[in-house]
Amino acid sequence: LLTAAGFNLLALSVNAQESFSGKVAGSVTGNQVAIESATINLLNAADSSIAKIALSDKTGQFEIAKLADGKYLVKIQSVG
Repeated sequence: LLTAAGFNLLALSVNAQESFSGKVAGSVTGNQVAIESATINLLNAADSSIAKIALSDKTGQFEIAKLADGKYLVKIQSVG
């Protein structure tokens, strides 16, 4: 069982120069142990297409930055 803790979806905004300032960050754990190399898929909520992909580090931490304003889904997968 994987759990994702500490997700922060910040206020997202786009100005006239297409500045992407949103981010999603957190940690991936299973049974209170960090999960290294978990795949984090950020999906567009409207159609579930992949917006960005990241991997968790040795401590289970990940960050997906430079996001455009919008609604997203987070899908986390790990083998093991």
